[in-house]
Amino acid sequence: MLTLGTFAEEGDEEEQLYDDECEEEEPIITETSSSARPTYKKVKSEYSTNTTNRPEPVVLDLSALNNNNNNNKKPKRARARRATVESEVSNTSEKRSVFGKSNPSYNIMRSNIGCWEDDINTGEYWMPPVNEYHVNEPLIVDFRCACFKLTDVSTVNFTTLIKFVVVFEWNDSRLKGMPITTNDLPADLWGPDIILENAQNDCAVVYDSFSLLSAEQGRLKRTVTFHGHIFTPMGLKDFPFDSEELSLKFISINNWRTLDQTRHGNDPVNHVYILRPMLDRDDVDFFLLGWGGKVQEFNMLGWSQDVQNPEIPTIPIIFKFDIHLVRMASFYVYKVLFPLWLITITSMATFAIDPLDLQGRLEVLFTLLLSTIALVYVVQESIPKISFLTMVDKIVNATLLNLALSVLFSYLISRTSNPAEMNLIMAISNQVVYWAVNVFLIIPPYMRFRKTIRDFVKKEEEIEEIRRLGTFEQDIGQSVHVAMRKSFAARFLSSSRRRL
Repeated sequence: MLTLGTFAEEGDEEEQLYDDECEEEEPIITETSSSARPTYKKVKSEYSTNTTNRPEPVVLDLSALNNNNNNNKKPKRARARRATVESEVSNTSEKRSVFGKSNPSYNIMRSNIGCWEDDINTGEYWMPPVNEYHVNEPLIVDFRCACFKLTDVSTVNFTTLIKFVVVFEWNDSRLKGMPITTNDLPADLWGPDIILENAQNDCAVVYDSFSLLSAEQGRLKRTVTFHGHIFTPMGLKDFPFDSEELSLKFISINNWRTLDQTRHGNDPVNHVYILRPMLDRDDVDFFLLGWGGKVQEFNMLGWSQDVQNPEIPTIPIIFKFDIHLVRMASFYVYKVLFPLWLITITSMATFAIDPLDLQGRLEVLFTLLLSTIALVYVVQESIPKISFLTMVDKIVNATLLNLALSVLFSYLISRTSNPAEMNLIMAISNQVVYWAVNVFLIIPPYMRFRKTIRDFVKKEEEIEEIRRLGTFEQDIGQSVHVAMRKSFAARFLSSSRRRL
């Protein structure tokens, strides 16, 4: 057996240098004939003294080396390290971040994350970074958002189909100054996370990207997408002249998730980070409207946001994003209210029938009563089963009561001594009371409806700033309202001026 590591002698500097470089390697063993090989010292002596009678050179059999490639470890300096490899400290398939040994040309820029041996031993990248400017204060995580889908707004089920994106940006001081790219980020790198509280079971959460924006600053970005149905309760008291706020309520108890999503959790003990909306950035808008802004059955006025960062870590961070809508009431006016009013006007024809012909009057009134009841079932399909009466419910009930009173009045008229005079009085009073009740029920909700619109478009100058916030100072907890639908706002203002 011949061992390469034993070849070097003190007198040969070149072979000694080769031996020093390979001292960390596993011995590579080859088999040769033990009787035919001289020692290295003897070979060199014969070579130097007798040039004509040189011994045959020793031939190394490399077949054993080729057969044992899988058993012999390569030198550490020759290994190619990638950003994500299998862990070498256990037999599990846990993925760890490995950069490989640093290049001597940028040793001065290397941080503790640059040494893969330290990374395997410590695994600190799933821990949150600190605020590099104020160590004792929580990390500042800037964020913005976008909405790429808003459809299927169900008044009956209180649900809405959305595709909403939240983008986080923050600085990780551990990566600051590293000559790396997004592909070099460790797999277990810490990142913020958030929960959509009013998401339904079919709402999927997709972690789209985790990228390095600036290696010089250690600036990172994470994108989280929520796609599915959310629970959006509505205040239907003024239905169909109602204005609704489709709210997306996000919470975070210092929630976090690593890049490869193998580790995640929250921290109710330490105040790890706070959320700060990107409202003072000139290069990017805080909110991006990723579709045309049209919502079936509604007009979109604008949006508002509110962030609450509590001082106590046990209280969750709350980010509430509201999309303000007003219902287009024309459908319900033409398909529900107008038929009810038409039935009531038609009921006046019964008072033109002979007051003594009670049977003829009752036939007409009962037919109209059944038609109204059938219309009630149509209305019930458009609104949920709620414990209070909407404006439409009140008008439907007023119409049913008016028809019921007409039946009663017809009976009383037929029993009076002066049916003609009583018939005229009952007909007029019945209609006056009904229309007065309608005005009383419709005017207040309609005025509230118009006031809601005015709150978003008070001045013409605000219309020019639609979809843009501008530069201004804002506290973290301050709410911001922005008008969106320029065409709708302009149309509303012009119609208001004509009425005035």
